[in-house]
Amino acid sequence: MAAERYTVKHETRYAYTAPVSQSWQLARLTPRMLPWQRVVAHSLTIDPRPDERRDEFDCFGNMVTHFGLHGAHRVLSVRMECMVEVSERPAVHVADAMPSGALQAPTQTQSQMQMQVEPPQAWGMQSQMQGGAGVQQQWQQADPAHALPGQTIAAAATPSLAGWEAVREAVRRHPQVDGLAPARMSEPTPLVPLSEGARVYALASFARGRPWFDAVFDLMRRIHADFEFQPGATTVSTSVDEVLWQRSGVCQDFAHLMLACLRGLGLPARYVSGYLLTDPPPGMLRLMGVDASHAWVAAYSPQHGWVEFDPTNNQLADTRYITLAWGADFADVVPLRGVILGGGEQRMSVEVSVIPG
Repeated sequence: MAAERYTVKHETRYAYTAPVSQSWQLARLTPRMLPWQRVVAHSLTIDPRPDERRDEFDCFGNMVTHFGLHGAHRVLSVRMECMVEVSERPAVHVADAMPSGALQAPTQTQSQMQMQVEPPQAWGMQSQMQGGAGVQQQWQQADPAHALPGQTIAAAATPSLAGWEAVREAVRRHPQVDGLAPARMSEPTPLVPLSEGARVYALASFARGRPWFDAVFDLMRRIHADFEFQPGATTVSTSVDEVLWQRSGVCQDFAHLMLACLRGLGLPARYVSGYLLTDPPPGMLRLMGVDASHAWVAAYSPQHGWVEFDPTNNQLADTRYITLAWGADFADVVPLRGVILGGGEQRMSVEVSVIPG
């Protein structure tokens, strides 16, 4: 299948009631280069022009632009524009794992597994935050020295037991696999701490011996069915337990909830941010600036690798999903955050457009 091409425009604008004399910012606004995603063109325009600027990779492999403004200003505009090609993600072979009738009826498109899913909806994630990022780990390949005699790395990591429990035990026995990334993504974080409520909620999907993919897919389905998308119901500081109690939130909340469920059972999963192509209502033209950032989850097993689940839309990530960054939780992938001196009160606005073709 040919790659899908998209133009993405993402502009964040801060307006201050008093002059800002100093501003130091971090921007994670460069889409990742991945086996299934190619960045054809990219630009990041900052106004006023920064006095210092540099690009470097963080410990997750996300490109981070550091910039500073040392002159008085009342407005800060950061505009990203890129052209990206997205191909099918690696196929996941789950014919033996999925029960008959577990998938939804087809609508407009299909995922990389030829699984029939419903079309995505425009769930916004426009929140920004100030503060520090979480602890991060360098991504590397597994060390062959840790494999058993006569065993490959893949064999050393592949569960010999049946069911999702084997994934947990494999990661515990071989934490060095994938440069410790799966093991690190099994741990709690400030935004996704251990939650007994989330663990109990997850257990309904994780019956003893149930195949890993079957269980994770069912957890995604239940979150989509049990929780209502409600903009404004939460903030970036809303906890997983609060989301469980009120049964509502946005894509960021549902991703954090799914992470808490999986990590509560010792299963690795990471937070993924990016964009999702959505369709305008029937008979309406596509409008500029009305799309939004999106968040979903990538869960790991030695057999399948990292598989991307979207609990907001109840589907696997496909060619409509554009990956911007990933980390342990939202704090690791905030599109723009920083520290300012002065400024008084501030007003932030965000406009996002995802244009196919």
